Amino acid sequence: CYVGNDSGPKHLAAAAGIPTVTLFGPEDPAEWHPYAHNRHPLFFHPGLACRAEDGGRWCGLAECRVEKHRCMRDIDPFEVWDAVMKVAG
Repeated sequence: CYVGNDSGPKHLAAAAGIPTVTLFGPEDPAEWHPYAHNRHPLFFHPGLACRAEDGGRWCGLAECRVEKHRCMRDIDPFEVWDAVMKVAG
């Protein structure tokens, strides 16, 4: 099972049929999810102030200009662990 951020290795794992659990921060999951995303859980924070300022768009920035990557910090590790247990099962 691959667990990590949206990256090249995540796409390779999904393409090889390896279960993935992907953590999205400033990137849009609708644009960058694995093709079979219904089998690969995604975690992201949908309602941040920085998204409201940008008209609801994902910023895509490596350096957070608003909340020190709250989009990543607010992902619940227990929810991620539960997802890993389900897909690795």
